[in-house]
This record gives sequence, structure tokens and C-alpha cells, in this order.
Amino acid sequence: MLSTLLFASTLLPGARVSLTALPQLARTAPPILVASSATARRVPEPLLPLAPTATFLVLHEVLCRSTLRAGIKFPPTIIGMVGGFVILCLLPRKTSKRLEEWFDPANRLLRDWIAATFSPGFAVLPITMPVVAAADLGVFLLLAAAGFVVTVGTTAGIATALTPRRLSASAAGRTDMEDTDLSTPDAGPPPPPPNPFPPVQQAVLVGGALLAAIAHVLGWGGTLTLNAALLCTTLGSFSLATTLCPPAVKVVLHPFVTCSLCTVGGSALLGAATGLGWRGALGVYKAGAGRLLGALMGPTVLSFAFQLYRYRAQLRRRGVQIVGTALSGSFVGMLTTAVAVRVCRLGSPALRLALISRSTTTAFAVEVCKLLGAEPPSLGLLAAFVTGLLAFPFGKAVLGAFGVTDPAVRGLALGGTAHGGGLLTLSDEPEAFPFAAVMMNMAGVCAVCLVSAPPLRKLLVSIALG
Repeated sequence: MLSTLLFASTLLPGARVSLTALPQLARTAPPILVASSATARRVPEPLLPLAPTATFLVLHEVLCRSTLRAGIKFPPTIIGMVGGFVILCLLPRKTSKRLEEWFDPANRLLRDWIAATFSPGFAVLPITMPVVAAADLGVFLLLAAAGFVVTVGTTAGIATALTPRRLSASAAGRTDMEDTDLSTPDAGPPPPPPNPFPPVQQAVLVGGALLAAIAHVLGWGGTLTLNAALLCTTLGSFSLATTLCPPAVKVVLHPFVTCSLCTVGGSALLGAATGLGWRGALGVYKAGAGRLLGALMGPTVLSFAFQLYRYRAQLRRRGVQIVGTALSGSFVGMLTTAVAVRVCRLGSPALRLALISRSTTTAFAVEVCKLLGAEPPSLGLLAAFVTGLLAFPFGKAVLGAFGVTDPAVRGLALGGTAHGGGLLTLSDEPEAFPFAAVMMNMAGVCAVCLVSAPPLRKLLVSIALG
């Protein structure tokens, strides 16, 4: 717990709230994006995320221990996320709003650094994943690309078939965004938040990486300085790649990939300089700084409850369509993937099972891999991120090729296929964006629920492995 809070305090400079921007944000942004000004006056801005982040950590620990004692095998993070959403909906509106405001600094902190917190699982793949032939890896990537196109088409078809007639644009002569029967209106992309990666923070991370690396090479601090150097390398490279790389570069080289490669490169350099070797240095990182970052994966999933609550209006108006598309789309996507990896005779069993999780966001992909018995589960990160990255260059083109024009269907199709990648791709479509945000979470929950059912899990494994 202490080490995790130390990590949070390292990131605090990037989690600032611009108080001067609150009046403008309040007119356009939902409550979750607006921090309480009264709270901000009482607590210094850099310390705002500490208490809510610690609360998420405690809640996650309590959930893990409680489910373990009760013998519940269903992922506790999903229980916490869905339970939190239900509680927020049942509480009085004012109480839920206050909870949103209090947890908002932690939600933004976890959101801003989500890719960096998941990168250790990807960076340590060279020392954790089984040996995979180059041909198998090539087939894996090709299947991910083909599956992306197929899943966008099938999910769009399901969403279209489940579109409520009263909300049909052709029947009602308007889009769902014009239906404002609830007090909480549909929200498009939020206005650009304050820069979470200011130059001062970046300078501190880069300087910390260099100083810790020098100290380690000189023999000071042992594994402590090695972990400090690699931790600062992961966070600093992610921050720099996010702010400095132009969008065209990010399409090909996402900051997640950049910081993972920098972590592996830093391990190789420090391992060579000290005689530990790159595998040894990466192993130290996996057990230390990587494990520290990984401890935030669970709390990040819990924070998704507030994102679901933010879009509760869409869930109420199109509940059957959203949930039906999430369930059916997840089932069809996983089933077709299992068939495809068997037909194409993908050699590695681990890759076969990992690819089944490709259409779920990273946090849920790991859970799906664990339930399916894919080892290491972090291979799910590879499948999920490959699929998400495909949305940037090809997402809208595929939607256009299938003739998908309805904003809700566009959001559900791309959000249910490419999760975070689909969400960012549709960030310039105000009417489609909310549905992509809801679907990104709902599809992950439905995938975990489906795989948690023993009959379906056995069916997927038997088909995939033959």
C-alpha cells in the first residue's frame, strides 16, 4: 500500500485541475469532469488524488479477499465495477454527484496513465511468454486484423437489428441525441482537460531515470535504484510520447508501445552495464516496479463504474440495444475467433487462447485470459492492443465500407470491437462517442461474464485448441 501511494504521489503534478477553467467546463462537461472547487480550496491540488486513489486500492483489496474467502471465482474487479455503478444509480442524485466530484481526481489520474500501468505486462513478455515461432506471430497478427473487420461488421449488424423503433432516425426523424427525456443529457467528447503531463513533471521523470541509472551502475542501492530507473523510464517515456509525438506517428507507434520498448531498452542497457543481463534486469523490474504499476490495474477497473454512471442516460434509453449488442457481439466475436485460430492452425496454444480476448479492453483481456487458462495472461494485452491500434487507421473506413451511418451503431460497433482505440477514433463524432464509451465497458463485462460460464468456457477452449 505504501509503495502504491508513493507511485501516486510521483504522478500528482500531472493530475492538476485548472480552477480557472471550472466555469467553462461546468457548462459543457458532465459532473465527473468537474472537480469540487470547495474541496480544491481545502486540499492542495497535487494531493487531491491521494485519498480517492487510496480508497480504490482499499476497496479492491477488500473485494479480492472477500471473494477469495467466499470461494467466488468471478473477477472481483468486475463485481466492484458493476456494483459501484448500481450503487451510484440507487443513491440520491446529490450524493452520487458528490461521490463523482470526490473520486474525480483519482479517476483522471488512472485514466491519464492507464496505458502506462498496463505496459509492464507487455514489456516483460520476452521473459514470460512461451517461445513463439515467427510464423505463428505473423498468423496471430493477420487473424487480429481479419477479426477486426469481421467483428465490426457483425457487431454493427446486431446493433442495427436491436435499434429501438421509437429511437430510429427514419421513424422519428431525429437522432437519439435529441431525445432528452432524462435530466442527464447525452454528452459528446469532453473538452480538452488540462495537460496531465506538464514539462516540469517530464523533466523530473527523465532526471530521476538518469540519476537512478547512474547510481545503479556505480553500485549504489542495488535493486532499488534499478527499479527506480526503470519506473521513471516507463512513466517518462509514456509522458513524452503522449505529448511530443504527432498524431500520425501515434497511429503507427502508440505511446503504450513506445514506453514498453523504452523499458525493455533501458533494461538491456542497465543489464549490460552491470553484467546482470537484459533478462535479469527485466526480471527485477517485473518483480518490483512492474508489479507496483500492475497493482493499479484493479483500481482502474473499479473507476470505470463512474464512466458507466456518466452515460446512464444512454443505458436507460437504449438498454436493450446496448446490452444485447454487448452480449451477442462478444459471444460471436469470441466464437468466430476460436474457430479461426483452429482453422488456421495457429501453433501456440497460448496465442490461440489469448486472441479470444482481442475485443475486450486491456483490463478485461487479462481477466478473460486467466479464465481461459492462457499463460501468461499478459498475452491478452498483446491481442487487445493490436486490435485497438487497428481502429486508428482503419476504423472509420471499415464502418464506411459496411455502410454504417447511424451514430449509435457506429459507436457500438467500433467501441465493442476496438475498445479504447475505437473510442479515440470516434472522439470527433459527438453523437457516436458516448455509445463507444459505454460499449467499451459493457463489452468487456459481458465477455468476462460469458467466459465465466463453465459450459461456454469449455466450448471456446475445445474449439480453439482442437
